[in-house]
Amino acid sequence: MEQVFPQQTLMPLGKDMYLVLENNMLNLVDPMDRSVLHSQPIASIRVWGVSRDNGRDFAYVARDKNTRILKCHVFRCDTPAKAIATSLHEICSRIMTERKNAKAMAGGSLQDRMQAGLDLPLQAEFPTPKTELVQKFQVLYLGMMPVARPIGMDILNGAIDSLIGSSNKEDWTPVALNVADATVTISKDKDEEEVLVECRVRFLSFMGVGRDVHTFAFIMDAGGHRFDCHVFWCEPNAGSVSEAVQAACMLRYQKCLVARPPSQKALRLVTPG
Repeated sequence: MEQVFPQQTLMPLGKDMYLVLENNMLNLVDPMDRSVLHSQPIASIRVWGVSRDNGRDFAYVARDKNTRILKCHVFRCDTPAKAIATSLHEICSRIMTERKNAKAMAGGSLQDRMQAGLDLPLQAEFPTPKTELVQKFQVLYLGMMPVARPIGMDILNGAIDSLIGSSNKEDWTPVALNVADATVTISKDKDEEEVLVECRVRFLSFMGVGRDVHTFAFIMDAGGHRFDCHVFWCEPNAGSVSEAVQAACMLRYQKCLVARPPSQKALRLVTPG
């Protein structure tokens, strides 16, 4: 089934185009000659959402197939963007249902699977929903220190420099950093049941990679105008850890946009440029 959202405008380019949801693809189509400007497999989209203000801005995040870098694509729509988000949700639900049916038919004959109309390759892995995903990283924990503000790379780098300057690498604690959609948990490396710190993603106000690419830190709002900065040393670099925490924050932000009543303001997430 094809769904066309007419006269969508891709704001960074200032170019009118159609956003077409057809089968398992999101296509951007030139309204003049109907040529396809960009195709995005829906299964590869990591997260999407609708703006909090006028409801006509739509965005999704996906990994660039050439550079393998996560990119956020932002659109200004001529019609309410909620319809796009709803359609994407329906398509993803259908894909997951097909995947479950494919697994159920895996033990049957090829003829049985063909009669069931299962066109998804049985060996193809559909990405695990973020609500079930926990990413684990083995890192060194430098510690936590209170900071004056909840945001700012200067605050983040100051905390990193302070903890590095006041300790030796031999004193840093090997830990398992578990990143889920709702929590970031710091546990003993040898015994993950011994939790040192558990941070709710909803209270994470800022995160980033320090001047040294091995360093990563995030700031938590501890309440009562108190802000705690947690600092880590990552090998070979902090890129993967940073990406995982950022994805958890984006998912949390998307859930807030979907769940909030129209009269409420959405959660404001601040991350480095």
